[in-house]
Amino acid sequence: MLQSLPTKSLAHNLETIEKAVDIVHRKSQIQPNDLNLRRGIEVNTITTNVYVSSGDAITPSSYWESIVADNLKVQTYDNLKHLEMVMLFNKRLMRDIASDLLGKELDETDTKILGVLCNAKDTSCLEKA
Repeated sequence: MLQSLPTKSLAHNLETIEKAVDIVHRKSQIQPNDLNLRRGIEVNTITTNVYVSSGDAITPSSYWESIVADNLKVQTYDNLKHLEMVMLFNKRLMRDIASDLLGKELDETDTKILGVLCNAKDTSCLEKA
């Protein structure tokens, strides 16, 4: 499990991310409204899968859960930090994304497709890998 960042550190990191986003917008000459994902999802007819966590401070789950669209499939995972989400540090999350990509339901124990996700201190799990 990843260590939690102190609140002061998290606020500093969020500020740094916001500055980086401003630089990208300025250099690419893209306005924030050009990247309106909500509008894109609402007008799109293709199914969109979104994976969110109540513990993700960078990409709040409340934003996605508030969108009402027939083509939007939101899957929520409890208390995963942003890095855990983007690095797929959760067996259920990894299974759900792979299942959606492959178009078939996978089992978490299917190591041929999903590989093995072990805690670094779990030597018995590491030996299976």
